[in-house]
Amino acid sequence: MSRLRNSVAGCGLAALVGAVALVPATSHAEEMPREVTLLTGERVLVDHGVVRAVETAPAAGKDPVRIHSMAVGEHFYVVPDKALPFVGRQLDLALFDVLAPPAALQVEWAAGATPHDIPGLDLATGRLTDPAAFGAGAAGVKEIRPVGAAEPTADPQYPIATLTVRGLDKLGAKAISGGVSITNAEDVQRFSSLQSFVDGQVSFSVPVGHYSLEVSITTYDADGVYQGDALLFYPELAVTGTEMTVTADAATATTVVPVPATPNPSGLEQMQATYSRLSAAGNDSTTAIMMIGGSPSLSVTPTDPVALGDVRWYTYFRLTSPADAYLYDLVFPADGAVPADFAEKVPASGLATLDATYAAEGDTSRISTYRTSFQPWEQFPIRFASTAVAPLRRTEYVSAVPGVGWIGSAVARPDEFNGSAQSPMVEYRPGQRTTDRYFAAPGVPGVDRTTLRSLPCPACRQSDQLLLDLQPRTDAGGHAVRLTTSETAKIKTEFRVYADEALAADGTDPVGRIAIPADATQLRLELDSSASASWLTTADRVQTAWSWRTTPPGGSLPAGRTCADPCAFLPLVFADYGIAVDTANAVPAGVATPLSVTLRRQAFDPTPVTEHLTLDVSADDGATWRPLPVASAGGGRFTATVTPAAGYLSLRIHATDPAGATLDQTVIRAVRVAA
Repeated sequence: MSRLRNSVAGCGLAALVGAVALVPATSHAEEMPREVTLLTGERVLVDHGVVRAVETAPAAGKDPVRIHSMAVGEHFYVVPDKALPFVGRQLDLALFDVLAPPAALQVEWAAGATPHDIPGLDLATGRLTDPAAFGAGAAGVKEIRPVGAAEPTADPQYPIATLTVRGLDKLGAKAISGGVSITNAEDVQRFSSLQSFVDGQVSFSVPVGHYSLEVSITTYDADGVYQGDALLFYPELAVTGTEMTVTADAATATTVVPVPATPNPSGLEQMQATYSRLSAAGNDSTTAIMMIGGSPSLSVTPTDPVALGDVRWYTYFRLTSPADAYLYDLVFPADGAVPADFAEKVPASGLATLDATYAAEGDTSRISTYRTSFQPWEQFPIRFASTAVAPLRRTEYVSAVPGVGWIGSAVARPDEFNGSAQSPMVEYRPGQRTTDRYFAAPGVPGVDRTTLRSLPCPACRQSDQLLLDLQPRTDAGGHAVRLTTSETAKIKTEFRVYADEALAADGTDPVGRIAIPADATQLRLELDSSASASWLTTADRVQTAWSWRTTPPGGSLPAGRTCADPCAFLPLVFADYGIAVDTANAVPAGVATPLSVTLRRQAFDPTPVTEHLTLDVSADDGATWRPLPVASAGGGRFTATVTPAAGYLSLRIHATDPAGATLDQTVIRAVRVAA
């Protein structure tokens, strides 16, 4: 029995003020990025079925903005603080599942109640416009839930007990802010839930067994002044009999989680504590408390190792500097228990240093940036997004921890969630120095370059099907950039697959499975994209065509990419263009400028790349072309020098590999040429 609905009181999640943005897809999916608007108006961005980060205005006072998230199975719940008092009572928790957002709302009235307009709730738009009015005028409402959702029924498959948690804040008063997340330690699908305190306590009807409890309590003094947050953990609580009561006293959480000192002066922007409980059945429930702004103070109760399953934990900090000259993304993982000691400072020797640039082709603009760490076990990390102004160049210091991967992200247009750039997952080495170039021109097709984790093959033939997960636009820094048509942008993507010159498939998103004739001998894949926006002026038209001979696969893929046998990589070649653009994606006119083209296969494909390439350039958007001499530097890398005229420089290449497979690519307005 999976129980993710509240039976007594509100859900223990804290405030979401802005929006949730994205993590990488781990399977072939066919949905484009989409915006989910929560009941209370906050926006959530979901990309290929995965949630990323939260954008919010940091708190101005001492009390930080908080968010609790919970990922269980196929559910990811995000509940704004202003909705918290009603979740599990008038509001069904399912209304806040951002992976299955409700299409519309339905109201169930209590017995004997007369249906009426509900103050503060606009059923037509599905918005809770005035939580205070809703709270005062929701008399007679039994529950509001998604249309089509059935009322929960009691059908216990195990003996049931009532578990009550009584909360006390650090001053000994009844907990008025916070809640309890609970999950079954034998199997999280048997019971997992979130509820908030009401009058200092919360109760659950649970199957008898062992449970993991995370209790969050925020303390305020008599004048309402913030005193701190506490997390109390009961990782393996045995629930027996028919009734059980636990008193969670925040005063017992005496282990302080310090904000670590950094080699350069910095100030806390955000911090996060993530607790994951792996059940004996092998599935997990992961919760996170995130705080941004204010002057947060967090203390915890350490735990001992558990007998059933496992406990995983980490803290994350983003610390910033004046004038946005540098920042720190720091993570401190611990496996087996919530630790009793926390790092008070981070040495420079434990960091990687990134020279990060964020290009802007139009006027200066507000962007969002965030970097997400991935523990080896983690699938759904979530972060606050930071606000910055592009064009921007800064130094970014990142924790270099063995086995921990990082994905960097930026959003060019956060107001409409457009132009989301995401890096491959990277594990950094202590002392490493590298670059991280977001939105750098030119943008051309690519595939996910992640090697730290095994991923489904992005370009393979499986029996008589092609498996595709291509990125129509990858910037020169290797970030997948997702563009969608909006009020400010017109985006068009088309692809076509030909088998022996006959059209086999076409569409607007090169993701999914494509059937091909079993006896096909020659395949051709064409991918065309165009982009028109005031904030995006380069690579406004890109045409790419791959052709290759094909035979039915007979083997398996190497470790690192997955595909059911028989399966083989498609012999596609991808081009990386290296040209020294500035943060406006421009090069100077009339100056001899080095240019490189590096050809590569998808990750883990050992097939040799080509040593033959031709390169043409155009100064009139492709009306006329002239060849440019190139020199092979080996390993699929070619170099040339161009002296461009003011305007835009367009590029065209043709490459052939030793087996006769070809790549033809035309990039109109690859880079801007500044007079």
